[in-house]
Amino acid sequence: METKTDLVSIGMPVYNGANYIKEALESLLSQDYGNFELIISDNASTDSTQSICLEYLEKDSRIKYFRNQVNEGGLANFNKVLELSSGKYFMWAAHDDLWEINYITELVKLMDSDPNNVLAFSCLKSIDMNSSVINSYPHIHFLTDSKHCVQLSKYITAEEYLGKANLIYGLMRKDKIQEIGGLTIWGNTDFGSDMLFVFRLLGEGRLVMSSEFLFFKRIINNHVQTASNSNISFMSQITQSLQELNLWIDYFQGYLKIITIINVPDKLELYLVTVLRALRIVSRLLFSVAKKMIVNLLSRKFKYFFKTVFYKIKLLPQINQETKLSYSQCGEDLIIKYIFDGLGIVNPSYLDIGAYHPYRFNNTAIFYSSGATGINIEPDPDQYQIFLKKRKFDLNLNIGVSDISGEMTLNIMSVPTLTTFSQETANNMEKEGYSVLEKKQIRVKTISEIIETYCDNRFPDLLSIDVEGLDERIIKSIDFSKSKPIVICVETISFSNTGMGIKNTEIIDFLEHQDYIVFADTNINTIFVRKDLWRR
Repeated sequence: METKTDLVSIGMPVYNGANYIKEALESLLSQDYGNFELIISDNASTDSTQSICLEYLEKDSRIKYFRNQVNEGGLANFNKVLELSSGKYFMWAAHDDLWEINYITELVKLMDSDPNNVLAFSCLKSIDMNSSVINSYPHIHFLTDSKHCVQLSKYITAEEYLGKANLIYGLMRKDKIQEIGGLTIWGNTDFGSDMLFVFRLLGEGRLVMSSEFLFFKRIINNHVQTASNSNISFMSQITQSLQELNLWIDYFQGYLKIITIINVPDKLELYLVTVLRALRIVSRLLFSVAKKMIVNLLSRKFKYFFKTVFYKIKLLPQINQETKLSYSQCGEDLIIKYIFDGLGIVNPSYLDIGAYHPYRFNNTAIFYSSGATGINIEPDPDQYQIFLKKRKFDLNLNIGVSDISGEMTLNIMSVPTLTTFSQETANNMEKEGYSVLEKKQIRVKTISEIIETYCDNRFPDLLSIDVEGLDERIIKSIDFSKSKPIVICVETISFSNTGMGIKNTEIIDFLEHQDYIVFADTNINTIFVRKDLWRR
């Protein structure tokens, strides 16, 4: 067995990394495995990256700093730190990631345990710009398998968003990396080149994993930029979708090319696994393109129908091009649309909690009718069935939402709009003359679980909440430091037959402290917009 004296080379390619490189360097230099070299290749940074690196170069002799005269591109810079390394083991390190103090020690132990091990990695957590944990990825541990072909199949079929690209930051045998030619492009673009590199390396041996969470991948929040990108024409959306389709096809062709050159007995099985996975992804993208085309076509057809029929035969002379159709209770959707129009967001994504009906008293139907999609949450099983029929392009969930996950009793009221999980609210409604028709046990989730499971930890643009009594608890359970919606529409008045409900100022005060401003109030609902986006 190899000893702990084996040199480990850490390669850090960096470009304009001044914001986080100090924290990354401190994390690496604090490793309890002392025998390593840290090679930094600065890709002609224009910020203070160079001065920071030179400062640390003076402090620690294990650091070697190189600077490119011009930016040579990310892939070339990754390969440069590999070429400059001299250790038996090698690992790439991003300038903004973090590592537990025993990261290298544990991975060296795993590599030393079997000469057939070519890559060692640990479970990981994602962190935000403030180094707070966003999500955990324990499932990545199950990519390992004692059977070589099964291990490769697992890697092909694992969803990309689950973090399999991060294995490129594991500990590897340098000679094996050199044998396969380093980090290369297997198609027409570098899309997925990190995952294809890992797959090619695993073609030479085994992956071995630590079940400990030793690696922290930083996720830079670009949600606002993503939202503004929705302001594009229909043809541009289609063009982007087709470009994405080509990227995925090119990516899976990379797997097929690698399978032809690796030495495994069950190549036919790997070919089949790759083709089936590719077909699943491609069909999903084609369905998305077809949906956009159909929605756009229907939208145009209906506009033409109203203009040529209703206007010409004057059945509806009062309708003109300035008429605005609202689905909401008090015109909230038109106010929300005005905000998004002002921000340049054509088709905002949405999360509608307590959606009730696909169109009646609905704050998101106006956007769905224009081609946008989102998530509708309706705990009443009967109302949920209507969403399945009428909002087929949305994600519809038959669950409840609260500040704690589990199960809760749903009071189904004689008037469906008043159905509630709140027993106190149900009791008050009974005093107003309404009755509880039925009680049902319904599964509930927190907003954090929903955003993590269905939104890739990014809040949709619009959050609409109407849950009869639990609105404040849900709003206060949101971690606004991680991700937050652009617009929030929430019921802020208690129900009253006489129209004399009590205004919930706690919700308003709380959201104003989260840097939202009150844009409008319809007495029943209050509409908030992010201050940083509106007041520019």
